[in-house]
Amino acid sequence: GYVALGSQRGRGRVLRHHLFGEHMRPGTAMFRPDEFGELAAVCWTPGNADLLLLTRHGMGIRFAEKLLNPQGDLGIKLSDGDQLVAAISVDEDSQVFLAAADGRGTLRSMKSFAANKSAGGMGKLAMRTDQLTGGLVVNSTDDIFMISRLSKLIRFPINEVPETDGVVQGVACMQLRADEVTALSISRGLS
Repeated sequence: GYVALGSQRGRGRVLRHHLFGEHMRPGTAMFRPDEFGELAAVCWTPGNADLLLLTRHGMGIRFAEKLLNPQGDLGIKLSDGDQLVAAISVDEDSQVFLAAADGRGTLRSMKSFAANKSAGGMGKLAMRTDQLTGGLVVNSTDDIFMISRLSKLIRFPINEVPETDGVVQGVACMQLRADEVTALSISRGLS
């Protein structure tokens, strides 16, 4: 397995898991903020999957994780004021739940989100929002937890969110007043 790291500036790095084993020296720098920007996302990958990078403005790019240089490389070009918010390991059969700060969410099929032949592109619109909070790979039996800035929590089964192949604003998953969604979590196979 591997660990994929992504910075707010859209730069990424994929490292072999053995670097994080018992021989790791405390204080070892895996990501240089002065060179790459602040760390924004981390995910485990099997080594032969695709990476899906998502930005605050709802843009996304998917490419083979092998395309990222282990020393670090540009994963996605960002527009002014945008930043990376999620790095997710996906394959052709993956379904990804995307959530926006306003409580809306959508379920995107990766079959309709084609992989790029290279990293470092502008990407394409994954969800119509200017405040994407993040994304998670989900199964049909999973429950999603959305957590707000004011510590409100909602749990719902992912099968209540309609799957889409196109770009949408999403459906209302959490009602908010003067608040915003700041975190997502998943519960595997619970009812």
